[in-house]
Amino acid sequence: MKRLFLSLALVVAACLNAAAQTNLIATLTHNDKLTAYYGEEALKEAYAAAQDGDVITLSSGTFSCPDTIRKAISLKGAGMANHGQQPPTMVKGDIVLMGQQDKKQMAVEGIHFLGIAKASGNGLKDEVTFLKCRLKAMAYNVFAKYISCLLQGGVDLGNQYYVTPTQAYCSNCIINGSILGSEPERSITIDHCIANCYTLTDRLTAMNSVIIYPGNYGNPESNFSHCVGVSTSQDADYFEFSPDGQNQMVYGYENLFKTWRGDDNMFDLTELFDLTDEAAAKYLGDDDSQVGIHGGSAPFDPLPSTAQVKKYGLKTAQDADGNIKVTINVE
Repeated sequence: MKRLFLSLALVVAACLNAAAQTNLIATLTHNDKLTAYYGEEALKEAYAAAQDGDVITLSSGTFSCPDTIRKAISLKGAGMANHGQQPPTMVKGDIVLMGQQDKKQMAVEGIHFLGIAKASGNGLKDEVTFLKCRLKAMAYNVFAKYISCLLQGGVDLGNQYYVTPTQAYCSNCIINGSILGSEPERSITIDHCIANCYTLTDRLTAMNSVIIYPGNYGNPESNFSHCVGVSTSQDADYFEFSPDGQNQMVYGYENLFKTWRGDDNMFDLTELFDLTDEAAAKYLGDDDSQVGIHGGSAPFDPLPSTAQVKKYGLKTAQDADGNIKVTINVE
């Protein structure tokens, strides 16, 4: 019997050691308790155990995701892009993040969503916040906030899919793609953004932003204020329908950006779009900071704002006092 017990103990220790060595770690913080999950399914397992108010932190690597997140949690990754020696956190598969109200939090930070990340809810009192994420953004019947995000494929507010009120707010974001949402109940506000977009919405409010439209297109339903339009066409005037918004056109990307690696009007999403020194001093928003993602109260920064758990393990043997050693590496 003792030999059987010893064998089982060795198997358990080996499993724990193997789990601790994996590069994929999800930690769940509930009150003062920290629980670790390992492997590609770690996010799913942590979410299944989570309760409202908990925090799930993901290491670098690629995780599978639950189909829907309904709990009022915070989900934090290691970043949406490589920075230094730290690879990004990536989540594969499409996911629906349900909005919360009554001061309950549904916030996501530092994650590159490889599929579609759809914010959804039961009305505009429900809110989902994305901070420093990269994603294909969709939002239906919810108030969605995007702060310092890379919005790949634009922002889809429903267009013809659902007839529901939806609002989106983007601050210090790079928007590459169309802004969709053709019903009056759907609106989007962008502030201190760089938008390379074709706009199909009746209610776009853009301020303190750099706007790049294909061709000479200008949306008569859009409201622009303190924006700069950039085009290679001397005939383009994106702001002809917003003549009193202190907007300006710039012709030629070299007259606005320090570097431009884009082809035609397409963004290279690794570009940080620094304005030239002259443009940064000349083109100012209503807060007297430069237009675009480097101005405003929350300038674009891809680095996550929270520490990341990179290693979490246990020693199965007790010391002389009966204690078990816990090793946590946080950077």
